[in-house]
Amino acid sequence: MVIRLLKPFVPTGLRQRLNPWRNPARQLRLMRYNWLYRGGVVRREGFSFHLHQRDEVSRQVFVNGHFASDELTMLKLAAPKFRSLIDIGANIGAVSVPWASQSALPALAIEPVRDNWNLLCENLRLNGLEKRVAVQRVALGEKSGQVEMFLSEENRGDHRAGSYTGDDRKREVVELCTLGESISRVPGIEPPFLIKMDVQGFEGFVLKGAAELLRSNQCLILMEFWPEGLAANGFLPRDFFGLLQQLGLAAYEVQRPLRLKPIRDAEAIAELAMQLSGEENCNLVVTNLPLERTGLGSLDTPAG
Repeated sequence: MVIRLLKPFVPTGLRQRLNPWRNPARQLRLMRYNWLYRGGVVRREGFSFHLHQRDEVSRQVFVNGHFASDELTMLKLAAPKFRSLIDIGANIGAVSVPWASQSALPALAIEPVRDNWNLLCENLRLNGLEKRVAVQRVALGEKSGQVEMFLSEENRGDHRAGSYTGDDRKREVVELCTLGESISRVPGIEPPFLIKMDVQGFEGFVLKGAAELLRSNQCLILMEFWPEGLAANGFLPRDFFGLLQQLGLAAYEVQRPLRLKPIRDAEAIAELAMQLSGEENCNLVVTNLPLERTGLGSLDTPAG
């Protein structure tokens, strides 16, 4: 009872770190990862992964067997309505590997940072998916060129393009292109597109660069909504909602237990942003299709 009362006051990131301690088996896995894991392949939920050491994404896969259970559930529900999957910010393949293993749809995994990209390619190979999933080592944005990535040593899911102003991170220059250019390089990636996107506050630039593509093709995007990261790149919540409207995309907040709450206007997304402080984030579903045509209609709930 006390835990339930305190839950709303505990930051999301801390709750995620504490969750394994509610399960003895996960508690042991957490200790094994933190103290004993020194590299190599582990088997989780029927999949093989080569993980980073001392890394948040790898820690979640090692302890829980997955990194993003809600995302995988929604992708599985939506898959029959779409013709291809695009994983933008694929990291080490924690989403691409299980998704591609369960779906025959053509898939494209995009990861700009070399260390993540190397493990992504290896994990696809370990699971026999190297011919099923096309892989590109690029960052997506508003235009073609190059971009500097600011690398996090402790959380390799927190590498950032353009949104970091400190001087204490290593940097890596990578190719930058638009989503349309990326897709044009891979035969078989066709609309309607099912897209997962996690690019640490760079989402606005990815959407801007894909404006023509998204206006002219049916799509569903499952994306991270991190107000602080978006603001660092010049996208305040109201402005970001305005961009979604310009692209003809309706937005839904992903809630737990797994439900979708419509975000009706800029005021609603501003209120959602106020609930998320610092590094806290949530997921959004954005789409130019009626929700019942995406496979996620059963998750819809009235705005409250």
